[in-house]
Amino acid sequence: MDSGRRKLWLNLGFIGGVLYKRAGSKRTTIIGAACTSLCYLALALLVRYQIRNTVLLVICLALVTETASYVVYAATIATTAAVFPKAQRGRIMGFLTAIYGMSAGVCGVLQSAFFPRIEHTERLLYFMAFLTATPIAVAGFLYPDSATPSTTQSDPQRAPLLPATTTNSAATRGSAYSTPGGPRQ
Repeated sequence: MDSGRRKLWLNLGFIGGVLYKRAGSKRTTIIGAACTSLCYLALALLVRYQIRNTVLLVICLALVTETASYVVYAATIATTAAVFPKAQRGRIMGFLTAIYGMSAGVCGVLQSAFFPRIEHTERLLYFMAFLTATPIAVAGFLYPDSATPSTTQSDPQRAPLLPATTTNSAATRGSAYSTPGGPRQ
């Protein structure tokens, strides 16, 4: 990806961060997923009714779709940063980023398996509208309303959600390198 496009998508992801700060994780996820789903549905309707001369509309819908996708991603990353203890954030965020990156590959496999020809474009877009609407249901029922930075970071006594490994725990690092004879062998 060239530098200009990367900067554009980073700026669009900034919108998700601002929305997250103002509306919280649940509303941000619902808004982003709803926008993404509605854009895919609009594209499917353009294909179904063979509306011509809509290049500008398709470009705008694609831009809104990508922006809304980054809004959901920003809410996910911000919620992770707010909920998980500092020692475990890197692993969890790395896992989420890997899954976000893998989603393109999974969608490519689904597309080639179930929608291989150009005649299947309409059904593919309906499928994507349905698929991107699932975060709405997940956020509506499973996301906590209080998973915002202002409510979760103020509690320093949170219990870790994942067990610490022996190589990454602070106790092991401290005892291994603070012995009088140097590191343990």
